[in-house]
Amino acid sequence: MDSEKHIPLVADLDGTLLKSDALWEGLIRFILPRPWNIFICLIWLCTGGKAGLKERLAPYSLQGMEFWPLDETVLGRLRLAQEEGRPIYLATASHKIVAEALAARLGLFTGILATENGMNLRGEAKASLLREKFGQAAYDYIGNGREDLPIWRDCRAIILAGGDPSVKSRAAAMAAETGKEIISLERKPARRSGYAHALRCRQWLKNCLVGVPLLLAHLFTVEAALNVFIAFMAFCACASSIYIFNDLSDLDSDRQHPLKRLRPFAAGDLPLIRGPLLFCLSLGTSLVVAALLPHLFVAALAVYFILNLAYSTLVKKLLFLDVLLLTGMYTLRVIAGSFALNLPLSNWLLAFCCFIFMGLALIKRFTELDLQQAGQEKRLPRRAYIGQDRRLLESMAVCCCICAVLVLSLYIDSLNSLSQYSTPQLLWLLCPLGLYWLGRLLLLANRGDILDDPLDFAIKDKASLLCLLSGILILLLAI
Repeated sequence: MDSEKHIPLVADLDGTLLKSDALWEGLIRFILPRPWNIFICLIWLCTGGKAGLKERLAPYSLQGMEFWPLDETVLGRLRLAQEEGRPIYLATASHKIVAEALAARLGLFTGILATENGMNLRGEAKASLLREKFGQAAYDYIGNGREDLPIWRDCRAIILAGGDPSVKSRAAAMAAETGKEIISLERKPARRSGYAHALRCRQWLKNCLVGVPLLLAHLFTVEAALNVFIAFMAFCACASSIYIFNDLSDLDSDRQHPLKRLRPFAAGDLPLIRGPLLFCLSLGTSLVVAALLPHLFVAALAVYFILNLAYSTLVKKLLFLDVLLLTGMYTLRVIAGSFALNLPLSNWLLAFCCFIFMGLALIKRFTELDLQQAGQEKRLPRRAYIGQDRRLLESMAVCCCICAVLVLSLYIDSLNSLSQYSTPQLLWLLCPLGLYWLGRLLLLANRGDILDDPLDFAIKDKASLLCLLSGILILLLAI
């Protein structure tokens, strides 16, 4: 053990100690608020190389450093080495400005080796510098990627922090060939599939709203069902692209949230570089699928995408406008379903949608205040609400939910229902059913049993699903 004390332990940063990438952390913060900044990045890359780009983006990486997802296994290994009295070094391709800031925050490192003065410290360049500083086979190195293979070739002990199977097999082959010790620091597996979670496949059920006009118009034909399915898939792909954009733009606030910090980009379970690729793939798929439907549907989908972008970049920080826009985006799904089937819009349906979706959006806002335990004057991250708004938000949610049921009851007693249903009296059963579901939802939200979006909760809640099936059955019996 005494001989170990003098052997330096060197750790990589990107993908190793940090489950993300410092360069992409800076890129995301620099480009997403102003997409045209991508051209500035290209100029920096052409004039200063990758090292120059990293230097320019370093201040943007520093903005969210206190919330970075660090690998607890690697961090624990470094702290154990510190207790043993071993010298610990951070050797990273990130810029020195970033490395020094992280080192000051952690207080673990004896020294820092990082990109500076136009030299990108990666791969062979890093191996050469470490060999020059410590000598051949005179240090242990913690890494995770292909660029670390030249360093493992020179170091004493190979320490793997995660890494894909190909990197692990090559490191193992190198260790067997050279007789070096190899240690694997296995990361805790992500709680959910990274890609499925990033695309929010579970939330695709919300897009079933495009089928509401089909059900209410009693248009049960194969062609109509196919059009609704195509509309559903177009909205799913479009919504996934927005979810990805939203996750990338909300990295800092998500990492402070007790539940959203588990999202794959915020938690480091998916590399940030894959975010833009997934965004383009999802959006492209949505456009191709939507082209199979009428032009009005495509226009509605385009408006939905634009409103979502506006919500993610600006409106979610504006008081009450965020609630109105959320209401509009849910209602737009129903409108798009009418366009996909070439059906006229119903004023009764639009009024009902406006009230019920506004009620659900208000529930979402006051549950966020409860979850983050906002003080009376404390504002939520990237939100315009403070703790003292909670009671008023709840009151407005109650009023909107009651108004939704009131609109339903007025419709049942109108001439429209008499012309569309053979036994409209059965529709009165929908009123107590709706009151039960909305009242139960409000009570559970008030108790703190609903942790985020009430529609997400309803998708998993047995009582809510039973109410939905009962409502559909009542509609079918009334035809």
